Amino acid sequence: MIATLGGGSNFFQETSPPAGVNLYSVTAIAGSLLAPSSECSLSVPPAAAVGLTCSSPAEFTAQLDWALLGGDTAIAIHRNGAQVASLPGGTTTFTDTAAPGGIQTYEVIIEASGVFSDPVTCLVNVQVPAAPVITAAVDFSTIELGNTVQFSATSDVAGVTWSWTFGDGETSNEQNPQHLYSTAGVFTASVTATGQGGISNLVEVTVNVLQPVFLRSDNNGDGTIDISDPIQALEYLFGSGLSSCESAMDFNDDGVVDLSDVVNVLTFIFEGTVTPAAPYPACGTDPTADALTCTSQSTCP
Repeated sequence: MIATLGGGSNFFQETSPPAGVNLYSVTAIAGSLLAPSSECSLSVPPAAAVGLTCSSPAEFTAQLDWALLGGDTAIAIHRNGAQVASLPGGTTTFTDTAAPGGIQTYEVIIEASGVFSDPVTCLVNVQVPAAPVITAAVDFSTIELGNTVQFSATSDVAGVTWSWTFGDGETSNEQNPQHLYSTAGVFTASVTATGQGGISNLVEVTVNVLQPVFLRSDNNGDGTIDISDPIQALEYLFGSGLSSCESAMDFNDDGVVDLSDVVNVLTFIFEGTVTPAAPYPACGTDPTADALTCTSQSTCP
């Protein structure tokens, strides 16, 4: 019993009802006689949290603190409209260690036996790591066609992913990739890294890929065309299969080294009725793109 009223009373006001669902009954009394009771239930919301403060003490972390006015049985924490925690009654702090970076909206809602208070809201700018800062380099900025280029990169933070483009349509996700250019030219390679704090600065490096310089039919690269050159070609075709400049042995510049090139260079030496294809009679680059390899001859300026 919470109150006894005088006869004729037709209302009662409880000024501090407990939070939650309360069941009330009213019984009329006449002397020693009791009328049947009338009952009703009333849901009383608990008092909202007070003094809510929110901060971000570390990366991807939000800290919430508040005070309670009593009557609570549980506390719900919402982030951006979705519940992220259910805490026991009496709790006055919560640390969200999986908070997304940037501005986040938090709500603290007090529960008393299934009845909820109005939410108390705060905004938190959750810390994120800084974007990585990177540097990049290439082992040789000028290189002859047919040689592999070694790229390298460093980041001031660990755990990043890499994205290279080499300027010729090719890409790599390695930190320190190697790349072989298929044509001569000046290429700009670029790289970025992505970490928890976002995308890094863009770094570019330039690679100048040069055509090798050689003298056609100077098969051994000694600076003259003589009988040693067809012998070198025969050794290549039927012996070691090795040459520092296959293009020099391709007498007619058809993209293939075969016996016709040996016959042609012998004819040139002993009869002079045929002439090597360019570059001849001076050193130069191959005017025709093909699959033959070559390293510049040391006798060519």
